[in-house]
Amino acid sequence: MAQLSLTASPRPPYGFRILVEKGALPFWEGKGDIDFLCGACRATLAEKNPKEYPFHEILFRCPQCGSYNCVSE
Repeated sequence: MAQLSLTASPRPPYGFRILVEKGALPFWEGKGDIDFLCGACRATLAEKNPKEYPFHEILFRCPQCGSYNCVSE
């Protein structure tokens, strides 16, 4: 299983259309082979994401440390 550490920021960057925010981790579990990790605290935000869908327009707010995370291009 590959792991992708996302880019973390204390404030949400501009240009994102979807914010994923809730209290429990992981946010979802797919059927792919990449886990998305918080760039600040390394918490697993989403498990088993397919590499065909890079989720470049999704912003994740980590419930453990509060940082905003996105997939870097």
